[in-house]
Amino acid sequence: MSGARPTSADVAKAAKVSRATVSYVLNGRNDVRITDATRQRVLAVARQLGYQPSPAARALRAGHGEVVLVLVPAWGAGQFADLFSVLGTLVGQHGLVCLRHEGPEWEGNLAQLLSRVTAAAVITLEPLDAADAATVERAGIPELRLSWLDQPGEPHSTAIDQVEVVRLQVEHLLEQGYRRLAYLALPAPNSRPFLQVRLQAFEDVCRSHGFHRAPMAVEAQDLQAVVSRIRSWYRMSGEPLGVCAWSDLSGLAALHAARSLDLDVPGDLGVIGVDDTPGASLSVPSLSSVRLDLTQEATLLAYRVAMAMGIEDEHPPLPGKPMTVVPRSSTQLDAAS
Repeated sequence: MSGARPTSADVAKAAKVSRATVSYVLNGRNDVRITDATRQRVLAVARQLGYQPSPAARALRAGHGEVVLVLVPAWGAGQFADLFSVLGTLVGQHGLVCLRHEGPEWEGNLAQLLSRVTAAAVITLEPLDAADAATVERAGIPELRLSWLDQPGEPHSTAIDQVEVVRLQVEHLLEQGYRRLAYLALPAPNSRPFLQVRLQAFEDVCRSHGFHRAPMAVEAQDLQAVVSRIRSWYRMSGEPLGVCAWSDLSGLAALHAARSLDLDVPGDLGVIGVDDTPGASLSVPSLSSVRLDLTQEATLLAYRVAMAMGIEDEHPPLPGKPMTVVPRSSTQLDAAS
């Protein structure tokens, strides 16, 4: 046989059956009388030839595609990998495939992408532009919005709330006895939309607790700059300083600064990060953090996909805690005193 892609006709010829029989067998039709021996022969020949049914044909028979297309804008490229990995496993239980498309190339060109991918549903992380929104509507494909941030007229749809993340950090530090607070961020360039929300949340939450001038700093990923910042903050008063860090990486930078300045952690400086990455538990001292339950987020999203496609899910997701403080040595001020 040539290098051309094998067809159902090739399978039928090699198995010495009709094309209709091949179609019935490969589509799992049990309402048609076919002997077990014939079924096994057709399946064996299809495997031997490397035959794969056409996705377009399968979509036509099923009335929908098999691909859940996740459209990740430029600011989200490289993020949420764990969430989408879990999502892929969960939608796979419904016979679907999760395909993630990242970067700016698809934006404004969604019609071209959908002409090549037979999508069952589209997941977006922010509102589509007018042209792309019209493309999805014309195609009749369900769009599911995974909105991490509030948009005008549209609140975030995720269980994880950026404002609540900061609130958990601030209130944890207050519960540990810190009466001076600051916010430190070493963000990646594509994190700016989230950063602005968390900075505003820090200011608002501090004000609600009577702290009207809690300092905030956004630094480049430069350890010396962090050392200088922590030094200036600490010198403002002799009281212990509690730092809410943008991420665990930012928190680890603050711990490095404390070592460089010979500050005691948590006696002089307390730090809590976000994400609960492996480095948080392995650092010395170990870093308190806010754990974000991306598995729960993926479970909720997979359930929404199933509902949008009319697939009955026997196990709807149970409510849980999408954000949890993981206390460690870096904030245990009471134990240090």
